[in-house]
Amino acid sequence: MSSHPQSRTVFSSLVRHITLGGLLALNPMLVLAAEEGVETLCDDHETTYFSCAGKGRLASVCASANFSGKKGYIQLRIAEGDQLEVAVPASRRNPGRVVKGRLLSVTGSGIYMRFDASRSSYVVYSLTGKNGQVRGIGRLKNGQIKTHTTCEGDSYARLENASVPSGDIVAVSKN
Repeated sequence: MSSHPQSRTVFSSLVRHITLGGLLALNPMLVLAAEEGVETLCDDHETTYFSCAGKGRLASVCASANFSGKKGYIQLRIAEGDQLEVAVPASRRNPGRVVKGRLLSVTGSGIYMRFDASRSSYVVYSLTGKNGQVRGIGRLKNGQIKTHTTCEGDSYARLENASVPSGDIVAVSKN
């Protein structure tokens, strides 16, 4: 996350909301990732770092096979049905503004990846703790949580394997 206190507070609020949420029923979507049998928006020649279906949408973090942080690309894609709604960054030329970090809370720990767009930031996350594994995506705008979706059914996350800059460790209190 950025070093702005307001961003940390908003993100901490999002994570608190996440840890209280639960997993919902499976909602079938578009394409299956052969590796894990999880749906993805990534092409066959790309690496999938995250894929999550929820509320009728599918979100995936996809990277070029040669992605290293200095070359290739990494991109968050969100689709509803067969319509791509969001691609951050918009082009597949470079990594854009993306950062990952660790999450720590009284109920467990995990990892997040934040993609900054011109007017919003999108955060994908994976948490593991005493309540099991919870994954999802949130959208922040002007320091406010605008949307939050918890993954429904099967999901896939290997965010720790992506070569992107590391951000803050976000500690979340029980409150």
